[in-house]
Amino acid sequence: MQIQKISCYHIQIPLRIQFAQANQKTQFSKSVVVCIHTKERSIGFGESCPRTYVTGEDISSVLDRVANWEEELKSLVFSSLDDIEKWTSEQLDRGIGPAAVCAIELALLDAWSWEYQRDLAEELGAGITSSEVQYSGVLPQGNWVKLGPIVKQLNFSSWKFKAYGRVAPNLHRIREMKALMGNTRPIRMDANAGWSLAMAREQISKALTLGVTSFEQPLAPGKDNEARQLVQTFGDQASIMADESLCTYADAMRLIENEACNHFSLKLSKNGGLFNTLKIYRLAQANGILCQLSAHYGETSILTAAGLLFAMIAPELTACEGALGTMLLKEDLTSCPLMVDKNGKIDAPALPFMGWPVPIDQRKLQAYSIHLGKVQKQALAIAI
Repeated sequence: MQIQKISCYHIQIPLRIQFAQANQKTQFSKSVVVCIHTKERSIGFGESCPRTYVTGEDISSVLDRVANWEEELKSLVFSSLDDIEKWTSEQLDRGIGPAAVCAIELALLDAWSWEYQRDLAEELGAGITSSEVQYSGVLPQGNWVKLGPIVKQLNFSSWKFKAYGRVAPNLHRIREMKALMGNTRPIRMDANAGWSLAMAREQISKALTLGVTSFEQPLAPGKDNEARQLVQTFGDQASIMADESLCTYADAMRLIENEACNHFSLKLSKNGGLFNTLKIYRLAQANGILCQLSAHYGETSILTAAGLLFAMIAPELTACEGALGTMLLKEDLTSCPLMVDKNGKIDAPALPFMGWPVPIDQRKLQAYSIHLGKVQKQALAIAI
């Protein structure tokens, strides 16, 4: 497989509700979609969600990186999945941003699958079907009058909520959720690096009394010594989870060596794509670290499909997030969004992975593109 053309899009889709967390709030999705055309006329789509506060990347830096890769990518031949994995690994070893690598890698996987008519789930050894993946809900910060009905209508087996910086609102939110869902469904808290060590100690101690035992990124990245103290104090009772502090394989090795967490939050976009996220997952398994698959808000069905494939390959996940489709987005990039039902399941036991199992609507892609990347501008200039 050889690449003939690359198009790159900055996608911004209105959200049905404001998505608020400790470090930001927004009414729009924010992602980059890459479209690869091969010389044999296969097409592949990839997506990533650059977050400056996570990997240091933003939309512009990813668009520029893809543009800089174009000539190099056109000169390469991707005959096997090993070729794609090798290219991904080389870029990450060079220190290239994980979100940029993810967008290209997913597009390559999609195009390769169509070009050679190979099912990605079969090729990568998926151990379970898509219908066996159970998704968990994620609740943003906000008014319970608006958010409560959402929790009530979705019968997810577990939920995570975006935590506040103060104790009282978090305890109130836990009680609100339990009053609505009962005491049998687990609740997780995500601080998004918003607490100090003293605050984390207080938050975790109080939440444990209400039965919450999972705490995602309580401290700012780089606070490994303080994080280790939390693990030493609460690790027998709770998950102290790394998210923003875990972007690269080197991060994973450092966190394990420093005993700075006992749980990993994985995301394809922040961890450099499917292959590198699997590499981190396997490292975690070898060292007794549990993993959940998380998602960036506003992911379209492209990243949802890739995340679902990951969950089918790596079934020992404590939770799987995402796949909200048009529950969160005003519109997806496909007329048939890949999304969960009200029970947190994707009802598709024989979902094929001959590429991503979602046809992308080019009109919607153009409609929600607010900025043309350099690669696309160049392609348009050549066409004109």
